[in-house]
Amino acid sequence: PSHVSTFVSRRRRINTRLPFTATAFAASAPTGREAAARTKILDRRGAHFELSPFTGKIEFGNTAVVDTPLDGASAGSVSRWLSDTTAVANAMWEDKTRLSDGVWRLNVADIQFITIGLAPTVDLAVYADREGTFHVQSVAFDPNVKVLGVGMDASQLDIDIKVCGELTPSRDGSGL
Repeated sequence: PSHVSTFVSRRRRINTRLPFTATAFAASAPTGREAAARTKILDRRGAHFELSPFTGKIEFGNTAVVDTPLDGASAGSVSRWLSDTTAVANAMWEDKTRLSDGVWRLNVADIQFITIGLAPTVDLAVYADREGTFHVQSVAFDPNVKVLGVGMDASQLDIDIKVCGELTPSRDGSGL
């Protein structure tokens, strides 16, 4: 099954540092706090909304599990394909730029609401593990916000966008 999750949070306190930049990130499994956050997000099912009255943090997102049969695929061919991270990234995303080995920048759909415009990008690290699972983890983002046509620095908005997901072979190996 495929697990894909997105979550967005908004906090009152301004935090101008991203945990790491895409160019410095090694495309491998996250550890520590990032691994715990990833597990928490991927273990959810459906829509998620949380408002913390004490911190002012708003968190929302969605997690979906999708089973996709691949006609004529064998367990070996699915596992080999999932281990080729470039092939999987090329099949999954159209509007992308390769930043480095295992790191891609995706252009997310533009949003226009009256005088506020967003043209967000998210940098994703991708890697395959020994069990044949293809992993996706966001490493950086830029909401590219414009108000009345004037760009705003993302750090002024204190928005954190995280995307994580994984593709695994189906139980019988003939799909995802």
